[in-house]
Amino acid sequence: MLLLKSPLSDEGFRIKRYGNDSNHHHAYHVDSGDEGGSNHRVLAAILYLNDVQVGGETHLLQQGLSVKPKCGRLLLFPCAFTHLHAGARPVSGPKYDVVNFITVPL
Repeated sequence: MLLLKSPLSDEGFRIKRYGNDSNHHHAYHVDSGDEGGSNHRVLAAILYLNDVQVGGETHLLQQGLSVKPKCGRLLLFPCAFTHLHAGARPVSGPKYDVVNFITVPL
């Protein structure tokens, strides 16, 4: 049996908490990764760990899409200029998610 090594790897899972104060949100950005690193990000993964009734959405600008945080929902999108996105401030309570990035070697 021939086993081929996958060129894909990941950066590891990070659990994040966004409080419902004005400092916990992200402005529009692209998840391109560290300049000068040995890997290139190709896919972003966000797994929402709780429901947020008001606020906390992930906005994908060019797609005109707003994804509401709901426990168990998984959002996948390319780490490219085509997927400029922002995280809105959660209003009704904190938002918890797990983030990871699929990478390929440069």
